[in-house]
Amino acid sequence: LNDSMKKTSTENKILRDQLNKEKVRRLELENRVIDLEEKTKVKPGIEWEKFIAVEEDVISNTLQLIAGSLHEGQKMMLEVLFGDVKHRTQKGEYAASAFVNGIPLPSFIMFRCMKKWDVFHSETGNSLLNFIPRAIDRFIMANLNDNYLLIYWLCTCSVLFHLVRKEVGPSDSNEIHISLQNVDKMHIELPKSDSTTAASLKFRDELELVTAKIYGILLRNTFNHLRPHAIAIVEPRDRNRRQPAQPSPVKKIVESMETLLDCFQKNLIYSEIAKQFFQQVFYHLNAVVFNTVILRKELCSHKHGLQLKMELEAGLVSDLKNRGSEWVGEVDQYFKESKQLVRVLVTPQVIANDIEVRKKICPDLNLLQIKQLCTMYN
Repeated sequence: LNDSMKKTSTENKILRDQLNKEKVRRLELENRVIDLEEKTKVKPGIEWEKFIAVEEDVISNTLQLIAGSLHEGQKMMLEVLFGDVKHRTQKGEYAASAFVNGIPLPSFIMFRCMKKWDVFHSETGNSLLNFIPRAIDRFIMANLNDNYLLIYWLCTCSVLFHLVRKEVGPSDSNEIHISLQNVDKMHIELPKSDSTTAASLKFRDELELVTAKIYGILLRNTFNHLRPHAIAIVEPRDRNRRQPAQPSPVKKIVESMETLLDCFQKNLIYSEIAKQFFQQVFYHLNAVVFNTVILRKELCSHKHGLQLKMELEAGLVSDLKNRGSEWVGEVDQYFKESKQLVRVLVTPQVIANDIEVRKKICPDLNLLQIKQLCTMYN
């Protein structure tokens, strides 16, 4: 028995030594595989500036060699460009490499390539002109909730639209109206045409629709994010009840607007587009506050009016005004209905019944709104 145990122990020791050697060898192999992957990995970020400086014949021949045809090569190049830009901005941080001399990289590359290939004035460019708006649309639909990427592409499409409009002429289309509820289903394709000039004009108009669609998606995302905070502003507060410490709704709204403003500035959005965007957001917040109060009886009281006055005028409006009128405009005028509603609530009803007093404290509220407010007042 002792001899058998010694033999077994010796065999176990040999097996353990072999196992340890196998572990060491496996670890060495894994390290070699990792080193090999690092050496053969394609590094993200293409030097597009050097690429675009190459002669147009070399670019065309290279794309044709890679994809089998020039049209397919052009499409492949744009897909690579979109993916490369997404990698540069995927962390939601400003990337200087995503711009060339203040112009978004995709706008710079696409317009330079279209100029070199003369797609605006030749039949060979029709395929590319039809492809670009749909490629951008597919890329946007795959990133609906990435507000930073949407802002970047809003800048990209608006700049590209500006450049194309200078090349083929201004658009004579009417103002575009979009429904925010179904903006992601907005149809961008226009009727086809065989004319070369008409194809360029169609490309310009489709690009305008894509830009409006991106703007609408960004606006809808912002509305959906801020609406619960706007409703929380008007909710009654129980001062005697101890509540866990957390940021106030006003602070959350202001921080969200600061983040958006910072993204707009870093992505070089036209000031008029930014101002229009913030105006629509402020009008939406004003409507949410006004409609929430006027439809709930427990909110239409003198006591709650005082609370709302502090939250709205001394809080939200005051903080937003400090952000500067150059980008956000005059904040007071966007919240005038809510501010006048507050004035009615904090004014004794006997005094507010006088028509001259009402003209001073709520000149912009109509008779139906005043009647609804007085009916709910308690």
